[in-house]
Amino acid sequence: MFCFVMLSICTSSFAQDEYSTEYEVRYDVEFSLDSLNLDKKQKETVYLFTGKSYGVFLNHNQANVKAIIETMERMERLGNYDREKSGYRDSDFKESIYKNFSEDRVVVRLPIVEDLFVYTEPNVPFIWEMHEDSKEVMGYTVQKATTSFAGRDYEAWFTMEIPIPDGPYVFYGLPGLIVELYDTENHYHFTLQSLSKLEEEKVWRKPRGKSIDKTMRAELLSKELDATIARAMKFFDSGNFSMEVNGQEIGASQYRRMLIEEAKKKNNRIERE
Repeated sequence: MFCFVMLSICTSSFAQDEYSTEYEVRYDVEFSLDSLNLDKKQKETVYLFTGKSYGVFLNHNQANVKAIIETMERMERLGNYDREKSGYRDSDFKESIYKNFSEDRVVVRLPIVEDLFVYTEPNVPFIWEMHEDSKEVMGYTVQKATTSFAGRDYEAWFTMEIPIPDGPYVFYGLPGLIVELYDTENHYHFTLQSLSKLEEEKVWRKPRGKSIDKTMRAELLSKELDATIARAMKFFDSGNFSMEVNGQEIGASQYRRMLIEEAKKKNNRIERE
């Protein structure tokens, strides 16, 4: 079961460097993955655990990994496994991003099927251009700043009312929390959903995996489909795996076609370079 494998990777692949965080920030991100159908928007909730020195950006599954795995295991023991009821959510933000503000170091963990790759983001620190524009977002007075990253130009709105130099995805380095961020084509749009102070500091450990240079990222992502299909065929061949779509059980060849068609629609990733 693919999601269980990936969640297991998330819980076991850490080294000893620690990132301590004091706040949980949730963003809604609305995005267009299919460049041939930009009007079709997807939406996710993503998490930022942050503080004055460190930040960790995660998708829903990674942020809630312990509870999801415990629920999955309980369901499997009872023989009533249901992925949707386990709390697991499909995500197109698979990277986990670890930021060290004082050292201007961003470490990215990139899972590809059962493998885990780690690289240091070479395009930091960000070069921000500050603007005088201001407005109000969620009751905060925010100021505009602009930057570029991975083939896209971005506008960010940050508030000095929350003196945390962090934001969604890889972005950080402004004198306040980023409340809203979007690329100028509005293919990816992050908006603050909530901010809460943790009762206790949450400590993360620097991820480990196969160390790579970021230049390998595109190649690995391009091979992900082949690896996913190969793994799926092994499950079908074992006779212990079945797949249902809209209440109908489908075979290996149908599932393979479905994976290929879905992959074709994901041609507008957040990083173009």
